[in-house]
Amino acid sequence: MSMTPGKEVITDITSFGGMPIFLVAIFLFYFADQTMMWRLIAAIIVAYVVTIAIRAVYFKRRPDKSKVHTAVDRIAQSSFPSLHAMRSTILAILVMMFYQHPAVYVVGISIIVVTGFSRVFLKRHDSVDVIAGTIIGVLISAGAFLFV
Repeated sequence: MSMTPGKEVITDITSFGGMPIFLVAIFLFYFADQTMMWRLIAAIIVAYVVTIAIRAVYFKRRPDKSKVHTAVDRIAQSSFPSLHAMRSTILAILVMMFYQHPAVYVVGISIIVVTGFSRVFLKRHDSVDVIAGTIIGVLISAGAFLFV
């Protein structure tokens, strides 16, 4: 199935909330600042624990009506909260707090916004899923920054 160029760009944008970007950041901070690396590791672990806990007790079908066959599918296919929004928020906020520069703030906030938009556009989440993922991501980021 062929994608239109616009949809392909939106699909690429959603990658900002993907795990590969997060792993690259962890790897790079291994060399730049190991405290930041541990903050990212702690934050992603907490993000997965929180997401799995929420999805284990609350199922919300994705807007694209993905099929659910097993208990694992039920957790993976639950729309609430958006893990992509959560991951992009955690990464952006921790990087913004690390560099504390206006240009980094603009880029970080832009990544959070466009990642959230892409998830809604691609019909993987409703806006409430993205907002919840973003709020949880902010809270996790604050905890990682304060306690790690």
